[in-house]
Amino acid sequence: YLQIISQKPSPSKTRFIDIDTKCSFITASHHGLAEFHVSIGDTVSTGAALVTLYDPHNFGEIFAKFHADHHGVIAIIRRNPMVLPGDHLCLLAQELRPEMLMS
Repeated sequence: YLQIISQKPSPSKTRFIDIDTKCSFITASHHGLAEFHVSIGDTVSTGAALVTLYDPHNFGEIFAKFHADHHGVIAIIRRNPMVLPGDHLCLLAQELRPEMLMS
């Protein structure tokens, strides 16, 4: 703590996610410029807007919109907005409740 900010940042709680059976890779269907509507760690509901993919040669033309197919947590997100077909944009995973870990 270097006293650069007025208060210590609060520690975030530990979260556990299932990246095996109950996760969704959101994958680009076209080349384009991705606009992300979520950040890593965000909790999203089914149907929430995740990414909009734009045509890089015709600004404003939308190639695709990606929405959450289930409730979950954004576990991984792409940093580079320029994408090719097949590039993963983000990973939506199910958050595990503590009682699920103990069984």
